[in-house]
Amino acid sequence: SVQPEDLADLIGLKELLIEFNEIRVVRNDSFVSQTKLRILSFGSNRLVEIEPHALRGAVALQELYLYNNELETIDLKECLSGLSKLKTLHLYSNKIKVIGTDSFKAQPYLDYLEIKLNNIQVLESRAFCGLALLPELDLSFQGVALIAPYAFFDMASLVTLLLSSNHIEQLDAFTFVRLTKLQSLELQNNRILFIHRKAFCNLTSLLNL
Repeated sequence: SVQPEDLADLIGLKELLIEFNEIRVVRNDSFVSQTKLRILSFGSNRLVEIEPHALRGAVALQELYLYNNELETIDLKECLSGLSKLKTLHLYSNKIKVIGTDSFKAQPYLDYLEIKLNNIQVLESRAFCGLALLPELDLSFQGVALIAPYAFFDMASLVTLLLSSNHIEQLDAFTFVRLTKLQSLELQNNRILFIHRKAFCNLTSLLNL
């Protein structure tokens, strides 16, 4: 595991690449002294837990790589709190099941989110709210069964939304609210039984469905 004392003396660190190891847990306040850190990668470890305040202090972080781990539950709202300069986040190839409410609320500059190859089943209300600069979101081949109303609320720059090959059964009137720049929406290979008559009424720029 990574403990607060492990990096305490590295106050000038700007980049930490610790991929392809056997790390399983990152403890609270492990990066409290790394105020200049810009790039952090735990890719291809065996992470099962990142404690809620593990990244507290890494206020300059712009790129975070957590791909190819074993994360099943992660409190993104708490873990990413304070990382207001984050622009790139890689979460692909984990075991994440739920994207919770306001998970990315504190990331106004995030413009690249890679979240493929998880086991996401539920998108809670306002799950992606705050990602005003994100142009593309790929949630295909996940197992998504429930999309709560307003899950994609205020994604003002979203152009492409990929939801194919999931278990979606219905689209209600509030599924795609305020996605006014969306041009491409993929819904193939789901289990859709019901589409509300106003499900697509906000998609004024849609070209491909």
